Amino acid sequence: MRVIALSGNHLSGQFPSRIGLQLLNLEELILANNEFSGLIPSSVSNASKLITIELSLNSFTGFISHELGNLRNLQRLHMARNYLTSSRSSSSELSSLSSIMTNCRNLTSLVLYGNPLNGTLPSSIGNLSTALQYLTLYESNIKGSIPREIGNLSSLTSLNLKNNELTGTIPTTVT
Repeated sequence: MRVIALSGNHLSGQFPSRIGLQLLNLEELILANNEFSGLIPSSVSNASKLITIELSLNSFTGFISHELGNLRNLQRLHMARNYLTSSRSSSSELSSLSSIMTNCRNLTSLVLYGNPLNGTLPSSIGNLSTALQYLTLYESNIKGSIPREIGNLSSLTSLNLKNNELTGTIPTTVT
């Protein structure tokens, strides 16, 4: 199977914990606007051909897994309006996002708005995929300043950080 598209239904329950182990040829996982809950299993990262993960508008909880950074073909990661946080570590940086975006060199769209990410944008944000065009993190409890390294994202056409707790100035220089 290459595509699972079940958006806009009333599907509920927990995500199958072995999905990535059973669907190794999966390219698109589209389950938005349902009633799924619980953790997103790390086994998803074993579906190495994934190009699109669309899990927005559900009730997933827990941490955004560092293992998603193993999905080298991933182009679109959309997990908006869930209850996901950025990391298990005590660091307040959004470290799991850095891992995902640094390793996923084909990532063009990262949409995580409306999750309680609760952290700061790390300076390593400038090392993210040069293909990244859309970065949408509004209403995510992001604190601190916008690192000037964000200017390194040369393909970025849309940056949406509204309704967070950002301070300081807007960086304009490219490092």
